[in-house]
Amino acid sequence: MIDGVLMAGRALAESLMEDRCRLERPPVEPLGDLDEDTGEHVPAPPTVLWSGPCQVQRPGVDVATPQAGEARASVEAVVVKLPVAVTAADVGDVVVVVASRDPALVGREFVVESDPAKTFATARKLRCSEVTS
Repeated sequence: MIDGVLMAGRALAESLMEDRCRLERPPVEPLGDLDEDTGEHVPAPPTVLWSGPCQVQRPGVDVATPQAGEARASVEAVVVKLPVAVTAADVGDVVVVVASRDPALVGREFVVESDPAKTFATARKLRCSEVTS
């Protein structure tokens, strides 16, 4: 009985995932290769782990505003919901929104802070942060 209810819950959760995103893993060597012609490092591309539907939620109004020297930034908590079948996320990975009902979300990047798995999950709810300066 629980399997049927769980499948229905997952189908409902996925029906609300109308945005599209890409889950990326930053490169180990971010400087990448040296371009012999220019003498500049060519940034290494991230590894795309998954691409597909998602839903972005902001669970509250908590915004931290850390300051380092003259630089000031804001850090906001974000929850990105993906289908349960997506298990590739790890701390430090990045979710990039590529399409959304809210045009202000397109292009935004969220850093994965945790992936709290649970037995009867209807969605993979990645706890993320967005840092803006």
